Amino acid sequence: MKILILGGTRFVGRHLATEALLRGHELTLFNRGRSGPGLFPNAEHRRGDRDGGLDALAEGEWDACFDTSGQTPRQVEASTDLLAERVGHYGFISSASAYADRDRAPLSEDAPLASADSPDDLDRRVATTYGARKAACEEVVRKRFGARASILRPSLVAGPYDDSGRFDYWLRRALSGGELLAPGPAHDPVQLLDARDLATFALDLAEREIGGTYNVAGPADDVTFMGLVRGAVNAAGSAARVTWVDPGFLLERGAEPWTEIPLWIPEDGPRGLHGLDVSAARARGFAPRQVGETLRDTLVWIENSATEPVAGIGLDPQRERELLREWHRSQAMSRTLLAAGHEI
Repeated sequence: MKILILGGTRFVGRHLATEALLRGHELTLFNRGRSGPGLFPNAEHRRGDRDGGLDALAEGEWDACFDTSGQTPRQVEASTDLLAERVGHYGFISSASAYADRDRAPLSEDAPLASADSPDDLDRRVATTYGARKAACEEVVRKRFGARASILRPSLVAGPYDDSGRFDYWLRRALSGGELLAPGPAHDPVQLLDARDLATFALDLAEREIGGTYNVAGPADDVTFMGLVRGAVNAAGSAARVTWVDPGFLLERGAEPWTEIPLWIPEDGPRGLHGLDVSAARARGFAPRQVGETLRDTLVWIENSATEPVAGIGLDPQRERELLREWHRSQAMSRTLLAAGHEI
């Protein structure tokens, strides 16, 4: 197949490009050339910009195009208008954040999608508009490509080359050792998706000319927060001691779910992000790997790259120590009151 990737040198796009070349496909990458410019010398590279710089795509035909970088409907409209008659299959990487009500689980593909308060919001690349922007991008793709489009809504994507810092925080923290704060309940489900599994499934659909919309994630009942954190400690060969802290205690002290404590979603938060129904994807052959493999391979990437922890993601070490000290004091006080016969 002749394949075009809009992006292709960062996280998900990089894995897509790698897998496409391994399968023997002829690959063209369209991007600005700012990240990984020396990657994939056997591919054709076309330089341009999603924002008004599509001239390099004015010519050429491809069996499939994968859009890993579309952030606004304006961008996606420009690329799909240009490519609709010259591309067979269009694979768009969306997000589980596209759902309107992410507080409920399980979430299936027919659940209502997010919408913007105003059309102007769809061009504002800020976190609060992300879900609505992805939903609007999906609509553009469906309008232009119809049954020739596959739309994938992943949960948190993890693995080597991840630049979000959320997944690898737990590995980096385990490597630091000492007492490690983790949010309870320990048996809460966590859904993750290895970026390589996302790439594999996207290519499988294109090769088989299968369209449709699919949730893609590891099954929620296969991974718990305890499994994730202990898996990170084991993968790192760490002597870190995990202390599970009550979520109410953390929220009372202003701990920020998802960012300050990565992947943590409290009971009244968007739990649907850890509860996607992936039965439709599985019926098409989607088979995610175990999280232990993702942890081990991500650790290898961390140890062999010059990447630093992402700023603003994860607990500051001093803040973590303070929370742990306060937690232990509160637990000791509770034990003292119980021993004295008081109700708490």
